[in-house]
Amino acid sequence: MASMKESLAATSSTIPVPTVAIPDSVIIDSVASASAGVDTRLIFPFLKLPAEIRNRIYDLVFVSHEYIGANGTLTKAFYHEAAKYRNLAFASACRQIYQESANIFYAKNGFEFFYIRPFLEFLEAIGAKRRKLLTKLKYNYSSGTPFVVLRYLKSCTNLEELEVSARVVMTNRKNSWWAYPLKDAKGFFLGSNPVIEFGGVRKFGKAESVSDEPPSARVHKARRSLAESLVKVKREENGHYKR
Repeated sequence: MASMKESLAATSSTIPVPTVAIPDSVIIDSVASASAGVDTRLIFPFLKLPAEIRNRIYDLVFVSHEYIGANGTLTKAFYHEAAKYRNLAFASACRQIYQESANIFYAKNGFEFFYIRPFLEFLEAIGAKRRKLLTKLKYNYSSGTPFVVLRYLKSCTNLEELEVSARVVMTNRKNSWWAYPLKDAKGFFLGSNPVIEFGGVRKFGKAESVSDEPPSARVHKARRSLAESLVKVKREENGHYKR
């Protein structure tokens, strides 16, 4: 019996023991969590999930079923809704999650704007790289000089849906916004279509106030001002106009 034990002991000492390589990041995270009093058994390894499952989770968290900004014409309403779906509390967990969720957020959401300022701030803030991720945009113009923001649309080269409209308040029993969309906006900005033509009017929301101008004058003014900026976009494209 003793000789058998000695034989087994000698044999086991010669059998190689397999080793598992543990990434330094896992060791560091575990040590950091342990030192912070966090039970490492409760940490879910989110980044170890397959990319397809992570993207599905991103869709549920970062993508709206409606255009972001469509539910309110005020600038603050757009920023509030955008912040809700960007969800930085989750997105900022680490650099990889931030980048992956940003790609989903910009590529799969639609964004709607009613004023020049938030539209311009949005397109400038996200930068040229993420403007190329955008697929759905709506811009409802009412006043001002929109050329400065319209020129950015040419850098949104991946757009699948684009709507640019002149909007005015029509006076009836209830004041309401009416929009005159530019026909083939995508072809105008990203294609070779130089034609500026507005389509049929559509009603899309209640307005709180109205100007003293007659409706026909308001329509003419809004469409003319938008058309003038659209002409500048084409002239700049052809090298004939500079800011």
